[in-house]
Amino acid sequence: MKRTNIIMISVVMAGITLLSCEGEKRPKMSPQSTELSGDLNGYFEVVDKEITADESTWSLWNIELKRTDKPFPWDEDVTIANFNDSYSDGRAYCKVGFGLETFDKDGNLIGKRAAMACGLMGPYSSQDVLDLMKLRPDETGFIRWDGLKEQETKGKISFKVTSAIEMVAPKQSKASANNWDKVLDSYEDYVNKYVACMKKMMAGDAQALTEYANLLEKAEELGEQLENASSSMTTVQINRYAQINAKMLDAAASGF
Repeated sequence: MKRTNIIMISVVMAGITLLSCEGEKRPKMSPQSTELSGDLNGYFEVVDKEITADESTWSLWNIELKRTDKPFPWDEDVTIANFNDSYSDGRAYCKVGFGLETFDKDGNLIGKRAAMACGLMGPYSSQDVLDLMKLRPDETGFIRWDGLKEQETKGKISFKVTSAIEMVAPKQSKASANNWDKVLDSYEDYVNKYVACMKKMMAGDAQALTEYANLLEKAEELGEQLENASSSMTTVQINRYAQINAKMLDAAASGF
């Protein structure tokens, strides 16, 4: 085949391809609501604009979110950069997730990705989630999604962004749990002795004053051990701690 014929065929094929691409419309989606549903409602809002699938892949959707001025519901010492990771030293941490629901022109749900999903069923990148959590009020960022089903890329589509927060309790070794049990044993013994001592003092027992002075020293020691205790106790231990405190308060309220 002559070189000129090859060139002509290439030009014709390129023209056909170009016409085909121009005739095929890229899919679009619009937010059903600017509000997020789920745990992060009020902390972010969806930027109200129509979006189009990424030009290079047609399957990657960039949804823009705006951070509001509402403070996050966790302590300042939570490290934002580790929201999707676990702490190796056993500290408590927080997992945050974003999900996506898509609807057809009649409002029927046609696709759903859970807020805590990951991999193919979750956001395109977990880094998107981490970056969003670092935004300051009025700043915007993107959460990207891919893998939409074929029916989700046809017709008039709307979407809703969902969200979830999971607070992960600190990991605790069996040894540390046993240590708290011993501290609570000492605390309960102290409360029993304190109540008994106060009853003696109310009855006019002079020797109770010496016992009371010793109990004050023990109280200081226990106070240091029990400071911020609930942050590392198990649920059972926290409940026991509360019951011991209630015993002390009840005795005081009744005048010992």
